[in-house]
Amino acid sequence: MLRAEGINNDSAATRQGSDEVDIPTLLRESDFNGATNHERLLDYTYTQKRTRRKLDTHSKVKDEDISIFEAYPVMGMHVLIRVSKNGSPVPEAKMLEARKRAGEDLTRAETAATDQRTAVSKAAAGSNLKRHLSVGMMVGSSGKKAVSIFWDLSDFLRLCEFSAPRRDTLNNRETIVLDFRARSGLNFPKGKSFIARLVGRLWIDKLDHVVVRLEGWLPSPASLDKSKGLAAASPAESAIVYEQARLPTGEWFPHYVRMNSGGDQTLFNGLNWDLSFEFSDYKRFNTDIKQVEIEAPKQKTSKAP
Repeated sequence: MLRAEGINNDSAATRQGSDEVDIPTLLRESDFNGATNHERLLDYTYTQKRTRRKLDTHSKVKDEDISIFEAYPVMGMHVLIRVSKNGSPVPEAKMLEARKRAGEDLTRAETAATDQRTAVSKAAAGSNLKRHLSVGMMVGSSGKKAVSIFWDLSDFLRLCEFSAPRRDTLNNRETIVLDFRARSGLNFPKGKSFIARLVGRLWIDKLDHVVVRLEGWLPSPASLDKSKGLAAASPAESAIVYEQARLPTGEWFPHYVRMNSGGDQTLFNGLNWDLSFEFSDYKRFNTDIKQVEIEAPKQKTSKAP
């Protein structure tokens, strides 16, 4: 079992043969263990299916885009190469061009993500801590303004308060379930302001102390009363879903992520989308597949046809 640095087995968050749960220790261990797992993600390639649905104010789908990407670890991040869009394979020439642009795209994405991570670290007083894998609405358009939203599990673990521990079984593994809501008195950065509006539940694997599922939704007035337990939302009502799966080698990696505005244009800074990511086919980069070179971007001398 992975362990957080400096935590003795005698003071583990869940003691053998006891229902006692030390929530702060459990969250600290889960945050550290999850972030450590995601450092190992850079040893892997994977396939990502991304489904983006643009919604109207009644939550009806106006436009849908389904793309499949192959992800390769480069420069401390993953380069995503689109291999199909809406069921049609991407021509080889376009895939080569995508590889040439990869360095430029990585730099831009890393700059945006770093800015938002720094803001969250300041809000949570944890600037020197490891992070989980960032996901989100990379670049969207709200009117004439470009919008990027990045978040990861650490945002919720560090910016929310947790309560009501109980046991549950998820995918044949025993878990500890916690309710959560945003901590009061925090100054949430704009890109994370949606967290302050959500309540939800968190599932932590009892053995590995890793977050395996998170669900967040807009609360009803009754659920804001801390004296009452949170009523579960239906899948359609969930604004955030994050699921991880355990590989046979023991690593926990993302399996499914969803961000659904539900027609509320204010929730994700004007991005009225239902966006989902499905991760699959994890393979060790240096052993299971051939090296894939991602060429550095070259200065264009003429317009592309």
